[in-house]
Amino acid sequence: MRMIYLTFILAACSCWLSSSGGVVRLRPGVQVSAGPLIRTVRVGHGPQYVVADPRTAHVFVLNSDDDTVSMLDARSGAVLRTVPVGANAQEIGVDPATTHAFVLNTKLGRVTILNTRTGTVVRHVSVGKGPVAIAVDDRTTHAFVVNGLSNSVTMFDAQTGAVLRTIAVGMGPTAVAVDNVSGHAFTVNSGAGDMSMLDTRTGRVLRTIRVGKNPLEIAVDADRGRAIVLTLTNTLLLDTHVGAIVEQLPLAGPTAVAIDRRTGHAFVCVGATGNGPDQAGIVDTRTGRVVRMVSAGPGTLTEAVDDHAGRVVIINTDPLGSAPGHVTILDAHTGRTIHTVTVGQAPNALSIDDVTSRAFVVNTDSNTVSVIDTAFS
Repeated sequence: MRMIYLTFILAACSCWLSSSGGVVRLRPGVQVSAGPLIRTVRVGHGPQYVVADPRTAHVFVLNSDDDTVSMLDARSGAVLRTVPVGANAQEIGVDPATTHAFVLNTKLGRVTILNTRTGTVVRHVSVGKGPVAIAVDDRTTHAFVVNGLSNSVTMFDAQTGAVLRTIAVGMGPTAVAVDNVSGHAFTVNSGAGDMSMLDTRTGRVLRTIRVGKNPLEIAVDADRGRAIVLTLTNTLLLDTHVGAIVEQLPLAGPTAVAIDRRTGHAFVCVGATGNGPDQAGIVDTRTGRVVRMVSAGPGTLTEAVDDHAGRVVIINTDPLGSAPGHVTILDAHTGRTIHTVTVGQAPNALSIDDVTSRAFVVNTDSNTVSVIDTAFS
């Protein structure tokens, strides 16, 4: 599956200081420190989304309050340029194969396409009302945009921007994912309590899959023909080839999911019981067996996996928003907590460049991005 890269310090030894005993400043807007937290980069106002393109070694941060995208160098963290992308920009994804990034302009009903090498705007694509999510199939080069207010999906050519088809799906679609091995795309229809399975070549709806009240998220493991589906209350295992729910997993109240493509393990975060930290269930995606439960830190919001470094990165938030957020880094093989990293105010999203083993965490209230070395030990 081609993933649309949409789209986690306090080390045990408290290694916060440089050799001079403080934060090192190399250039305006960039702070550098010792330990897993490499640097903090100032970006635009109200950053909400981030995505890394490993092919160009560029990172794109969507600043929702000023409707711009900051393009960063993945290796140095330097801001290379700031690009206006139009009003009400609410989501961003990237397709490495076409060297395109896709910004969803929700109220305008359009997608702004950027060149990921130069950061320049290539073209605009008109889609449906309220676009909220995007995924691309690398075998067909078809992009699928979920239009939350028109209960539809716009399918267009990711290379040329030509709109190919508009597809009616269930009520209130909020997410989409592609399995390029089975040739299927799946929309999560939160208002209808179901999912639509589409043929990625034709866009035809092949099946409607009932999943229960308030489905929220889907993560696909194309190599094993499985997907993890999160609803407000349940965690489900889906067969992506036939479009059927295989099993309901014993992981109630899920908050986030990410899949390690090398091991076939999904990390499903679930809410805490009592006053303890949230937990992550490590799931064998082939069988649905929960291998073990591990600590995920308090207030889990979202997560991602660095397949190369063998790390799981989880954002932990302060529910009151008054304290800096944290990131918990786990060993993907054992589930052991390796580091807890302090980041900025209101961390909201992250993306991983597994070529450089860098995680980029967006801190919305700080107007910054925390750059973390996921392989640091």
